[in-house]
Amino acid sequence: MKKNWMQMLSLLMSAVLLVLLIRQSRAVTDLRRSLQNIEDQFYHLRIGMQGISGDVTQAVEEAAGPVQDWEVHPSGIDQEQKRLLADVVLKLKNWQEDTAVHLETVVGPDKQVTAMQVDDLGTCSGTMLFPVNGHCEVRLAAVITGGGESRRVNLRRWTDISTLLPLQISGSGGSRPVHREGALFLSSQFDVVLRNESGTEVLDPMFRIYRNGALVQEVEAERSKSAHSERGDLIFVSALPEQTLQLECEPGSRIEVRFFCTDGYGLGYDFPYLDWTISEDGESIEFNELRSAPELTWPE
Repeated sequence: MKKNWMQMLSLLMSAVLLVLLIRQSRAVTDLRRSLQNIEDQFYHLRIGMQGISGDVTQAVEEAAGPVQDWEVHPSGIDQEQKRLLADVVLKLKNWQEDTAVHLETVVGPDKQVTAMQVDDLGTCSGTMLFPVNGHCEVRLAAVITGGGESRRVNLRRWTDISTLLPLQISGSGGSRPVHREGALFLSSQFDVVLRNESGTEVLDPMFRIYRNGALVQEVEAERSKSAHSERGDLIFVSALPEQTLQLECEPGSRIEVRFFCTDGYGLGYDFPYLDWTISEDGESIEFNELRSAPELTWPE
């Protein structure tokens, strides 16, 4: 009897110890999580402080710099060199009679220097040439001389120079297609929002449909008569929005819809718009990541 009582007491003590260990383990886990959360918060706080410090440093440098304001706008193309033309305007804080301003465009290892015209109000203007078919980083700076001093001001860096094209897509919409019995059914309710800061013409707009890289169908596009953009952008829609397109598509096929147009300078744009791949079993359709820049066709 005494032996059984001792065994029961031992089991009870073991159970109590087990419960205490479990609670202690949970407490340690919770403590570790709390410490990790605190560490994560400190990390994000440090990153945020670094960002604020960088913004403050940039603001201080700009406040102390000689340039009050500046802007750049696309203004056309150089057909022979296949480069983009952009007008650059600088407003100086102070200037003298001998003040001279030059723009430096650095594209990869190459640097181009262009003299700017300075008027009596301290406004400088000039036209730059930018490459648009390469993938090099582009940097723009101003070199200001006058009164025996010279200062260099870094204005901007572009990793994607296509953002300076005369025409750019700023928004789009469309419906998901359906694949069944070896065919893809796609609504032609396409729409794209086109930014046109240069005010150039938009000619021959259309939606082009590609299957595995080959053009298989074209759908005429037109300016929307009902939709409007607050920024004044141009909205293009399908001329036949109620049409359902049917394409023969095997499993594994890739379907692309691109928006094509030509601007008033003769430059053709093939903008990526929608892109899907049909799964190998034909049961699903996956969206593909779109490239950011359009394919360009230069005038002859």
